[in-house]
Amino acid sequence: MTNYSRNSIRKLYLHFSAIWGNSFTTNHKTETSVKLWIEEWYMGLAGLPVETFKIALDNCRDMLEWSPSIAQFRKLCEKASGMPSEEEIYLCVIRRDFKHPLVQLIRDRIGDWSISRDTEKEVRKKFKLAYDDEIAKYRMAIRQEAIKQIEEKKRTTPLGQLELVKHN
Repeated sequence: MTNYSRNSIRKLYLHFSAIWGNSFTTNHKTETSVKLWIEEWYMGLAGLPVETFKIALDNCRDMLEWSPSIAQFRKLCEKASGMPSEEEIYLCVIRRDFKHPLVQLIRDRIGDWSISRDTEKEVRKKFKLAYDDEIAKYRMAIRQEAIKQIEEKKRTTPLGQLELVKHN
């Protein structure tokens, strides 16, 4: 497993530059804007396996005319790591197939009574509200845990301490 680092994000920036050329780099003309892009993507992709970046990048190259947002790229990485899609989670909620922790959380929010008695339209509306809330919590928890590990690594390794001095 490749370690997640700012270098991983720098490489991603170079790939984006090569794939989307001027339409991408025009937005990042200064060293400051490039550093900000790297920092935002570093924090935004924290918690995702670096190995999923290549798969997501391949999908972007094949499907997108413009570079993706952090959220779009994150979703592609999640898909590459085996995270079920929104529709797959909906079907799992209905079928009581608890293959992913989000399924139980969302089903509990909707309630068995609603699932068995409401119209599909009403269930889908309740599902969408529960899904959006639970996926946001899920992503935040993963990101916060990853950031916590990154910060701990900075404090405990000589190279990390040197990086802290450079950024402060």
